[in-house]
Amino acid sequence: QRPPPPAAASGAPAAAPPAPPTPLPHAVAAAQGPRDEMEDVVAVVEEGRCGYLYAAVFDGHAGDAAARYLAETLYPALAAALDEDDVRGGSGGSAAGECDPAAPPPTPGGLCCPADLAPALAAAFERVDARLVAHLAKARDAGDRKAGSTATVLLARPGRLVAANVGDSRAVLCRAGRALDLTTEHRVEGRGPTAAAERARVEAAGGWTDDGRVLGI
Repeated sequence: QRPPPPAAASGAPAAAPPAPPTPLPHAVAAAQGPRDEMEDVVAVVEEGRCGYLYAAVFDGHAGDAAARYLAETLYPALAAALDEDDVRGGSGGSAAGECDPAAPPPTPGGLCCPADLAPALAAAFERVDARLVAHLAKARDAGDRKAGSTATVLLARPGRLVAANVGDSRAVLCRAGRALDLTTEHRVEGRGPTAAAERARVEAAGGWTDDGRVLGI
């Protein structure tokens, strides 16, 4: 017997895959200030994980060694942390919660983006901080071994912004001519509630502050 003819396609033609999202327009500006050299570094990934534009500012201290290292390593660490999340195919099985319905479709392996990005961001910051300390400890230049940096990160896509920061830098959103703070800087100098709360946090962790500095640094 002859094999049956292939089944004829029925219905409307298959829809074309969705077009990739258009990168958000962005710009970068920097001013050196009174320092002898530029210590600040900016990193931008236009088409980052979960459909976000990734933008980060690193305000270096005692040189740019720490800021440069963070600019190169923090986003890959965040991407790795997202890959490790066990939210798959909408199962909602991880501490990060359910899949983000507004993110791009899951990968062929079933991995989708968590709706709550805080655990992945915290993991990335903690891991890169430990790696930075080890990296600077091996620096040939004694000055580089004293370097440090803030880290202010913004994940942006239409309809959603996610911000995270360490240090005394701040992310600000301008909306209809008004400045809206997205983050609160970690600053121990001053008499306001922000500085008082940070001093209390440092002391509760076993540290101390003096003349606007933490542990004399």
